[in-house]
Amino acid sequence: EVFRTGEERYFPSVASVRAEAPESAGAYQAIGHEAVAFVPFTVQAGTIGLMALAFSEPRSFDQDDRELLRTLAGQCAQAIERARLYEAERKARAEAELAIERTARLQSLANELAEALTTADVAEVVVTQGIACVEADAGALQLLTDDGKTLEIVSGQGSDRTLVEAGWHRLSTDLKLPSTDALHRREAVFIESEEDLRQSYPHLLEVLAALRAAGLKLAIDDFGAGH
Repeated sequence: EVFRTGEERYFPSVASVRAEAPESAGAYQAIGHEAVAFVPFTVQAGTIGLMALAFSEPRSFDQDDRELLRTLAGQCAQAIERARLYEAERKARAEAELAIERTARLQSLANELAEALTTADVAEVVVTQGIACVEADAGALQLLTDDGKTLEIVSGQGSDRTLVEAGWHRLSTDLKLPSTDALHRREAVFIESEEDLRQSYPHLLEVLAALRAAGLKLAIDDFGAGH
């Protein structure tokens, strides 16, 4: 009610709470509170919150008490409003800086693509810039073969080579995969977590684990052969 009306409320004792707000009296008495004061935080735009103060003994709130609490609440409300405005300005500034950065990246991408002469050159530029733009761990560009039956990686980069090598280099379009789904639907497919992957492509988890294990074994074998 205080938040809704923007008006302060004072209860000198549990008896007064029981008389004016009986649904709350039991709760206050159970935790040992008697007197309670509710003072709204009000700014130009309206009420943004409130301050609640509880006392273990009955208390009469005289005019001095109420004026002090109003002043305190007013100062708190102004401080909160300033903090919110500061946070909003900082967020807006960060978004503007991000927009400038993205524009610069797009310009860089356009310049590099203008100099790319082959499909492989284009693919390398796109994958390199794509990974950098979103700070991805790995990326690949796949193209459909002439017969329309296979997706083939033209360029793959990243720290997790499993995602761009081994069994992923050529993929039948008949397989149920994020890339083939994107191809058939003609829209982006986003996998935001392992749980998403498990729900939409449960078979991929085992495949990825097997490929990573094979890649680790190959790396160990190569290390052993060189020593």
